[in-house]
Amino acid sequence: MARQYPQEWLDKAAEHPITAKSPAALAKAIVAHRDKLKLRWEVIAIAAGISPGKVKTIYTETTGTPFTESFTGRGRDFRKSPAKPAAAKPAAAKPAAAKPAAAKKPVRLKPRKGSAANPS
Repeated sequence: MARQYPQEWLDKAAEHPITAKSPAALAKAIVAHRDKLKLRWEVIAIAAGISPGKVKTIYTETTGTPFTESFTGRGRDFRKSPAKPAAAKPAAAKPAAAKPAAAKKPVRLKPRKGSAANPS
């Protein structure tokens, strides 16, 4: 049974078809569609006529980077960003010994006057 894809994806795949005949040309087209056109894996798969898993495998083998590191710019980027080097902060002088905070008494709620416990 064929997969059901949203019409938007089918239209996008029709706009950017992949007509490569050789495996090397197919791999080059997949990388270009992902990196330059920023298309989703599914749209590339529709355009190439293969499964999304195969597209991801070809992309990983061609570029040498995992397909999970490829980001199309839609939504939040959940990839781990490199840690920023911490700026050297000057040593802050410690303030004088502060007094400990006094314990607060709990606030007691009072019932409202004139209201019944179970109004009807």
